[in-house]
Amino acid sequence: SSDGVGLLVVVDTRGVLGVLSERDVVNAVAEGADLDDERVRARLADDVVTIDEGATISDAAATMASAEIRHLGVTRQGDIYGVVSVRDVVNVLLEGATE
Repeated sequence: SSDGVGLLVVVDTRGVLGVLSERDVVNAVAEGADLDDERVRARLADDVVTIDEGATISDAAATMASAEIRHLGVTRQGDIYGVVSVRDVVNVLLEGATE
């Protein structure tokens, strides 16, 4: 998106319900879904892969690669408080390569 958001974490009072990615929305459009009628829950991925905030960038990259995902929930004391993307990982790696 223009704001750099590629994944939404969807929550309710019970906690995390799942995630909805930019790619999920693009796929819905490609399948002919009417986005005014389509419900988020219908496209929600409920198998959220997470990593603890204390993990390294290398750990995050390995987790993404092994799970074949582009976004990873970041947890603090068991609760999701952020998301790291492949783009975030690549940017950190590129910064390190230019130093």
